[in-house]
Amino acid sequence: MKGFNRLANTDFVLQDFEVGCNMNLYQDKNELIDFASSEYLGLSTDIRKEDLVNVKKVGLRNGWSRISGNTSVTYGLERDLSAFLGFEATRLAQSISLINVTIFSALSKVYHFYLFDKDVHITLKMGLRTIKKDQVVSFENNNLVELESILKQRPMAEKKIIVIDGVYSMRGEVASIEKLQLLLEKYNCDLLIDDAHGFGVIGYNGRGVASRITTALKKRTIYIASFSKCASNPVGFVSSSKELCEKLDLSAPFLIYSGPPSNLHVLISNRHLNSFETEEFKLKRELLFESSKDIHRFLFENDIKYLSTSGFPIISMCIHPEYLEAIITSLKSSGIFAKPAIFPVVQKGDEVIRFTLTVNNCQNGIPKLKAAILRVKEYTRRWKSAIEISV
Repeated sequence: MKGFNRLANTDFVLQDFEVGCNMNLYQDKNELIDFASSEYLGLSTDIRKEDLVNVKKVGLRNGWSRISGNTSVTYGLERDLSAFLGFEATRLAQSISLINVTIFSALSKVYHFYLFDKDVHITLKMGLRTIKKDQVVSFENNNLVELESILKQRPMAEKKIIVIDGVYSMRGEVASIEKLQLLLEKYNCDLLIDDAHGFGVIGYNGRGVASRITTALKKRTIYIASFSKCASNPVGFVSSSKELCEKLDLSAPFLIYSGPPSNLHVLISNRHLNSFETEEFKLKRELLFESSKDIHRFLFENDIKYLSTSGFPIISMCIHPEYLEAIITSLKSSGIFAKPAIFPVVQKGDEVIRFTLTVNNCQNGIPKLKAAILRVKEYTRRWKSAIEISV
């Protein structure tokens, strides 16, 4: 696709880096602070001797598929996640992308109609392609008025499910969970949430947007998340009702045709989960929250347009794709590595440059990031209308 080809040919995208002991990146001896990786809690190097000792007791391998059996390590994390999040049951998977791409083939046996936010993650959109076109409809990002108008036209008895992101990763925008719950009750709908960016990072003690869902409505919610963004660990999972999870056991490809995550990944994830409520992790989340507020305040004071929600550690600045190379070149010269999102990753007109704050880069990179942003300001604030754009 044209957009992907352009990204691939852009300076320092899809190229090799060396990682320093300070977790900064090095390319051609140039040091870059990493604002592209969603490694929010700074745990990518948190592998301890106890983890290695414990995994030697059970081995790395954790079964070929769900039907061939699982170890107590897998069941232990599933049990702890269910208790932590307040769901009846949980199933682990090797990655959240694997869940998103394959889960709808199993849900097609459960639901008759699917309504999805246009800004959901691209892996969810890939999964929805397995559903018949006349059973799927989209609505504008967080536009609950449009969503309700669609729901009004559907039969009340129809099995419907709304598909959203807990945090829209390109925009850094948190979903309107409380308002959505009113629609679930009013129109007899279920809800599927991809909370990859929220879990471990926001919500009460890191419970993501799951902390905003009432106990009653959790029985009709499919909560998909991962340790990948909060803890640099690929372990993904689905939490839902016991009945739904048992149905997934019989038909979900990510459970039938792929084994659970390795025991090492699961053991480390469980240790991190059990630390989410500690003072150390509360301070990590507080640092991210305050740093995000600081950067968003800085953008507002300098009249730079942004889409992200203040307080969440994604900074999403509006750009015009025509200026992509200029922005990336300027950021690189300022020592900043960031992630551009252009069509087809996002819809046309929603192109952004995205900075993700982490415990590591918040401690040493904020002043440098602010200076770099000021240098690309001319490429961001002028595109309020096509007439204003000039090179």
